[in-house]
Amino acid sequence: MGIRIGLVGCGDIVRRYYLPALAQLQREGKISLAACCDVDGQKAQAAAGIGFERVYTDCLKMLEEIRPDGVLMALPVEKTAEWAMRAAPYGIPLMLEKPPALTKESALLLAETLKKYSVLHQVAFNRHFIPVAVALKEKLKKETVRDIQIQMCRINRVEQTFYTTAVHCIDLLRFLSGGSYEQVDFSYQDLPEYGPHVSNFYLQCRFSNGVTGQIVILVDSGIINERVMVSCKGTTYFAALPVWECSDSPGGIVIYQGDKVADTMIGPAVGNPLCNAVASGFYGEIAHFVNAVARQRQPEESMESAVELIEIAEALHNRREVYRNC
Repeated sequence: MGIRIGLVGCGDIVRRYYLPALAQLQREGKISLAACCDVDGQKAQAAAGIGFERVYTDCLKMLEEIRPDGVLMALPVEKTAEWAMRAAPYGIPLMLEKPPALTKESALLLAETLKKYSVLHQVAFNRHFIPVAVALKEKLKKETVRDIQIQMCRINRVEQTFYTTAVHCIDLLRFLSGGSYEQVDFSYQDLPEYGPHVSNFYLQCRFSNGVTGQIVILVDSGIINERVMVSCKGTTYFAALPVWECSDSPGGIVIYQGDKVADTMIGPAVGNPLCNAVASGFYGEIAHFVNAVARQRQPEESMESAVELIEIAEALHNRREVYRNC
């Protein structure tokens, strides 16, 4: 029968990525689909089409009546912390879409609440489960990593709250570096034609293990991508992540030594909904959560770990010049 899963939030990302992943995990016998919930009843009914047994528009009523083994919470970013804290007293394991909070203050409060009620939980930073990123991370374990550069490009993403997306490459850089942030210096290129508080972002970073890193975020370019260059002792890695089935898809890794290509790896196929869910890391993150619930082991992707990332993203949003981990 598998782990009984509840789903809260049935929006676009759930439709495109969660539902194909959940359907596959059900076919594999790892989960059963207990209930789904959305304040928009039509969205909830549509999501239920993959086999959810019950449909709700009230999250807490669903938790009370169904008592699932684990809950995936895929709400708008401004609502996640509030509803996760309201769900915490039920003690049901939670997977929280990213970012799970918008400020350091609310992140600390959420972390404290989850700890108070001993809630097993996972923050769903899907870059940890993108096969290309996982393969790169594995290769870097054998290297002397010196510097990591990440480029994130988007098209017409000129909302003033873009920091809730920028947190992804802040997380990816830390994931690949293997250290914690010591200092980040920020600079900004204002784009006044889009209104106030819209800019491209540039981050110069230093980690506790001596690795340095740079992040370039271009919010309105001619391409959608997330590309990585890692400089190691005698080896350089170039990686392209197939986010949003972008033009880099299926992505992959090219390894250079002595100014020659030493090896290449092509990312997993994209094209159908399940393949897209796998390539973008959504299948992997949900499977990771399901396995954690089955084994009753707290994942590394905890709220305590996420606080640092949220604090840096908030600093970016507030146009600070520097972040230091004091």
